[in-house]
Amino acid sequence: PFDLVLLDPPFEAELFDRALAAAVPALSAGGWLYLEAPREFSAPAGLRRHRHLKAGLTHAHLFKLENPGA
Repeated sequence: PFDLVLLDPPFEAELFDRALAAAVPALSAGGWLYLEAPREFSAPAGLRRHRHLKAGLTHAHLFKLENPGA
């Protein structure tokens, strides 16, 4: 398991949902997931959105694993 997973898939490839789904099981208890995307994303199941910001055309998201070990 990883404490931090960074995701920055190519924007035009539309891999965001699949990348998030693959990354969540790789997180350790209390782990963090960072995602850059061309639009705002809601927190995927099992994650809580900690922070979101927009810089130019990029939306940056920081999610934290919710209920670690549950």
